[in-house]
Amino acid sequence: MTAAGWELQQAIFARLDSMLGETVFDHVPQNAAFPFVVVGDASITSWGAGDFDGEQHVLSIHVWSRYQGRKEMKQIMGGIVEALNGVSLGLSGHHLVDLRFVFADEFPDPDGVSRHGLVRFRAFTHPE
Repeated sequence: MTAAGWELQQAIFARLDSMLGETVFDHVPQNAAFPFVVVGDASITSWGAGDFDGEQHVLSIHVWSRYQGRKEMKQIMGGIVEALNGVSLGLSGHHLVDLRFVFADEFPDPDGVSRHGLVRFRAFTHPE
């Protein structure tokens, strides 16, 4: 992961942790209480032109719920979009140009009990 990627992950984690009512993890401990949110993997590619170097980050935020129905999942995913879409986050040594919601999806987890949600964002950064 790049320095900008790590800064962005920390900023997203802190924002979600302060704004959501659910527990936010970077790594889920065994026997974690449901529902919970995980700041997941990111794909980073070069973004820039000429003498301008930057990075495009495609970020995954995961939600797990055992609520009977879809209400809880939809509320949590909506809270994630509200907390992150278009916000300006301070990154040490880097500038966040844009952070935008791309898509959300939810589906039954293979355990047959839980539901899994995925919220994806795209961010552009460049060094200060």
